[in-house]
Amino acid sequence: MEIASLLRQLIVLMMENETIVTSWGISNIRVQESSLSFLVNGFRYQGEVIIDGTNKDALVIKMGDATKEFKNPNDIIDALDQVIESSGDYEVSLLNWLSGIPPSCKH
Repeated sequence: MEIASLLRQLIVLMMENETIVTSWGISNIRVQESSLSFLVNGFRYQGEVIIDGTNKDALVIKMGDATKEFKNPNDIIDALDQVIESSGDYEVSLLNWLSGIPPSCKH
């Protein structure tokens, strides 16, 4: 299987940014010759992310009804993180999420 060049670059970047990517609750990763798809369970977005690499000059990200094109794979991780996980008050979001854990599980 020959993976599209920009898609291959993005996959490497995702592995290099493992902490950010795993914070999205990423699962069900599917890699094909010209696409990458996965599910996320972030604070801001939950659902499928499809990355289309059929265009040799850009990657097209599809999330729900939204579509955005990126010519540089280096821009994608931060852009996805803003939509999936990060918010202006990330610490507050994280603390609110943690407060939902039963008291017997807190240390």
